[in-house]
Amino acid sequence: MTALVSPGAAGHGRRPVDDGVAPTVPELGSIFARRVLPYVVVWFVVLAGAGWSLGHPLKSALAPEDGVSRWFAAHRSPGWNTVTDVLSHVANTGSIIVSTAAACLVYWLVTRRLRDVLPLAIGVFTQAGVFLLTTLVIDRPRPQVPKLDQSPPTSSFPSGHTGASAALYFGLVLLCVRRFPSLRARVLSAVGFGLIPFAVGTARLYRGMHHPSDVLFGLLNGLVCAVVAYLALRPAPSSVTKAAS
Repeated sequence: MTALVSPGAAGHGRRPVDDGVAPTVPELGSIFARRVLPYVVVWFVVLAGAGWSLGHPLKSALAPEDGVSRWFAAHRSPGWNTVTDVLSHVANTGSIIVSTAAACLVYWLVTRRLRDVLPLAIGVFTQAGVFLLTTLVIDRPRPQVPKLDQSPPTSSFPSGHTGASAALYFGLVLLCVRRFPSLRARVLSAVGFGLIPFAVGTARLYRGMHHPSDVLFGLLNGLVCAVVAYLALRPAPSSVTKAAS
C-alpha cells in the first residue's frame, strides 16, 4: 500500500491549495459575498460612526487638530507645492486605476499567478465603495485654510486619496511579503510601497484638503480593505488526496 501525498502535506490531514489559479467567476462571486462583503459592511458602519463622532460629539475636542492644517499652510514653499501636487496626482482616481491595472499585469506576466493579484483589485474596489458610501452619510467640512487643490463635492472625511493609495500599496506590501523569497526584498518592498500612503496623506494635509483624522481614517480604510481582500483570497484548505496501490 503506497500513499501518494503532495509535498509538504505529510503529517497534516489537510493542505492549502496554492497553485495560483484564479477562481471561476461564480466562485469569485461566492468568495466576495461570504468573505469580503460582510466584513466590509461592518467596517463601513464603524467608519461612518467614526465620521459622525468626529463631526458632532468630538468636534470640540478635536478642534486643536486644525492647528496642523494651519502649520502646513504657513510653511508652504514652491518646491513642496510641486512635490505634494505630484503625490496627490499619484493617488487620484485615474492614477490609481492605471497603477492597479499595471501592477496586476506585471505581476501576472512574471508569475502567471492570477489568484495573487485579485486581492489588489478587490481591495481598491471595496475601498472606493466604502469611501463613496461614507461621504454620502458624512458631511464634514474641510479645514479652514487656503487650499492648493479644487475642493471636490465629497466630504472631508475620510481622505479618498489616502485611502486609495493605502488599498493599493499596502496590498502590494502583503503580496510582496508573501511571495518574495529574500528577506531583503521583502523589507525593501514593504518600506518602499508602505511609505507611499503616508506620503500621500501628508501631501493632502499640506495642501489643506483634509484634517489629520481624515487622513488617519483614510489610511485605515485602505488597510482594512486590503487585508480583508488578501485574507479572502488565501488558498482554501483541501483534503490531501491519497491513492492505494
